Amino acid sequence: MPQTQKEKLLFSLLMSIFMVYGMETYNHMVINNSFSFSAFLINPIELVNLVIIVIILETFIGGPLARKIASYFYKDHPSPLLMILLIQVCTVFLMCPMMSLVATILFKGGLSSELLSIWLHTFATNIMMALVWQLAVAGPIVRKIVLRTVN
Repeated sequence: MPQTQKEKLLFSLLMSIFMVYGMETYNHMVINNSFSFSAFLINPIELVNLVIIVIILETFIGGPLARKIASYFYKDHPSPLLMILLIQVCTVFLMCPMMSLVATILFKGGLSSELLSIWLHTFATNIMMALVWQLAVAGPIVRKIVLRTVN
């Protein structure tokens, strides 16, 4: 886990980029019902804007709340790996509904009368992929990059 402010900033930035890119790619594949090369080509402005939104939401809501929830469930100082996994799961379950709402507003009709149903559908479509992507890809890669950068 990152210790210094520099490590925390690098970790947050890289994690946001990996999660946004992975989830945007996934959503493009779902929308187009196709696993094609074009799904991997994400608009850079869209990517930057979403990364900024993720960093803000994670910094002020998702991250602090995930750490509080994780420490509540494991008060007896569990193994570092268990705590990392618990924080990852809690973060996904907090960030996915927030980012699904952002995506619904920005890309799926805005503040319409169908907002709730579109948001719930978007969340249901994304939650399992976000969890798998975080636990199996983004989390391990970003931690490895940050650890190598520090050492």
